[in-house]
Amino acid sequence: MILAGWLAGCADGRELTEWTLRVDGEPAAVDVTLPSNLLWRLPMRETDYQLVGEYTPTAEERGKTLTLVIECFHAPVELRVDGVVVPDDGDTYVGEHRWTIGPPTTYAARSNLVLSARRVGDIQASLHGVPRLLIGLRGRSAVVTFNRYADIVVLLLSAFVGFLCACLYLFDREHKEYGVYAIGSACSVVLYFWLLGLVAPVFGSLTPAIIASTFNAANLCVLYFVHLAFQLGRPPRVWVWSWSALVALSFTAPLSVALATLGFLLILPVYVAFELYIVRALARLWMRGDRNAGALAFGYLILSTTSTFEFVEALASTNWLGGLHLQILQSIFLLSIAIVVSRQHLARRRDVELTSARLRRATEELQHQVAERSRELADALSKLSARPTGPIELGWIVDRRYRVVRRIGSGGMGTIHEVERLDDGERFALKTMRGHDDSQMLARFAREAQIAAELRHPNVVPVVDVGVEEGRLFLVMPLVEGGSLERERGRFGDAAWARGRLAQIATGLAAMHARGIVHRDLKPGNILIDGEIARISDFGLALLRADGDTPQTLTATHAGGALTHAGDLLGTPAYIAPELAGGIREALPSSDIFAFGVLGYEMIAGRPPFATAPVLDRLAGRDIPPPPPLEPRDALAALIERCLDLAPDRRPTAAELASALG
Repeated sequence: MILAGWLAGCADGRELTEWTLRVDGEPAAVDVTLPSNLLWRLPMRETDYQLVGEYTPTAEERGKTLTLVIECFHAPVELRVDGVVVPDDGDTYVGEHRWTIGPPTTYAARSNLVLSARRVGDIQASLHGVPRLLIGLRGRSAVVTFNRYADIVVLLLSAFVGFLCACLYLFDREHKEYGVYAIGSACSVVLYFWLLGLVAPVFGSLTPAIIASTFNAANLCVLYFVHLAFQLGRPPRVWVWSWSALVALSFTAPLSVALATLGFLLILPVYVAFELYIVRALARLWMRGDRNAGALAFGYLILSTTSTFEFVEALASTNWLGGLHLQILQSIFLLSIAIVVSRQHLARRRDVELTSARLRRATEELQHQVAERSRELADALSKLSARPTGPIELGWIVDRRYRVVRRIGSGGMGTIHEVERLDDGERFALKTMRGHDDSQMLARFAREAQIAAELRHPNVVPVVDVGVEEGRLFLVMPLVEGGSLERERGRFGDAAWARGRLAQIATGLAAMHARGIVHRDLKPGNILIDGEIARISDFGLALLRADGDTPQTLTATHAGGALTHAGDLLGTPAYIAPELAGGIREALPSSDIFAFGVLGYEMIAGRPPFATAPVLDRLAGRDIPPPPPLEPRDALAALIERCLDLAPDRRPTAAELASALG
């Protein structure tokens, strides 16, 4: 019925197209043919203007009551017929103006029509359509009725969705997209209030600035909502600055009509480009399987299409749909927002519930694991309390996983055997501790396992397994066939060969120091050669820093105190830094660098740098003579000599060594 009335109304009446434009303060009048956008004909300032026309009743109109109608002009308009003011009976709140004109007394005479309005902003300069003269007394048209109720429906829906988002934000401050959309919804509500004619009576001449600024702010909120809701990162600055600039430009309407007009003209191209950006971003997410993005893309496409259409209508000063507004279609966008927000909120609730369930299961599993580890620890302690029955024999099965193949040698705290893993036949080195009565030795052996297990680096020998077998602690490490660097002393003195080995050792040492580990026993016997790769091993004397400490603040306390005391002097004297004569409180990464310097000097020169161990000279109170200069005098020699500096803070770091030698 509404559509039928609208179609009938579009074809009804006679259009009055010829008018004369008069502007207060302007001497000349201009003839205009409607429809025409008066935006280009009025001065760029707040001004009063009149459209002056005439009409001669046709034979059909003579003796009848006539109605003059102007649709979609959201500003006050006054009509004078032959100098007499005619009251406006239209629904001016929604932009409809309707004047009832009585039958003229002289049918042959022409009647003078004067439409008076005031330009404040661009809204008052866009006369949509052409004034129509209708026969008979006309009431509110079906189009006006439809527009009013459609605007009310969309207003209520927009307010509801905004209220929903505001409540969600109050209860969930982490998701800022709810708060952003609540602000954007408030801006949209202002626009719908304006369409219902409830803004101009309150704000008067500020109305154009209010409408333009809220529209631009609403688009800025849409930008942030999309980026926050779909985790697209920070919005592009071009759109943030564009909409912010248009918001600022909108507020200049009361000050400068020219600037306000510039902002009005810029909105359309910016808005169209912005529409393409938002729809494209959402469409990409939809194509990747995000249904929420697809729903919002469809809703926003409807919103942007209808808004663009009405922008173009405003610029063209015409009513292609006979005054029908398309705001009702924008409810599709509001419904898509409600759907997206609701689905995302429910999805988060489900995630929280699933996380809680997983946490409960993890807690139960942790309790089970604690019980299992406690049982295993009790079993291990019972095994450890038993005395070893004798030396390890060839062919023994260790921990039901490894078969002893042969004895390789002895280390500082234990014996090393080659073993074969029963599952796949892979060969490893198994290290067992000598005896078990010394608690200090047990703790150091466990510390070696802890430190080596934490390191994963090509130039460090890792621990792949640890356990207890018949009262013996054991470690399992990769089998290195090449032996130690001690076996390559015959090549000491070859500087070119030494440089490659030293680069690998420095790289492994840098990885250790980065984890806060000080080796304290760096020497040729603890450098294993795996093919062409040098790997640092044997962490029985190493210190491990506590979490949060730096290698520069490493002290005995960080090593656990009970493992090594301040007065202990452990390691091979020739490689011990002289400052360690004061105890392990001086055991910093720089002490490893001194040992590296001694090792490097030997590998380059083929002889030790000092006749007696510097640490022994320091303990005896003797001066430590400088080592003989290395030959040839090159960058490598200078680097090694810096490592042997008696002042720890003047030695290079392992990272600097690795970089220089690499």
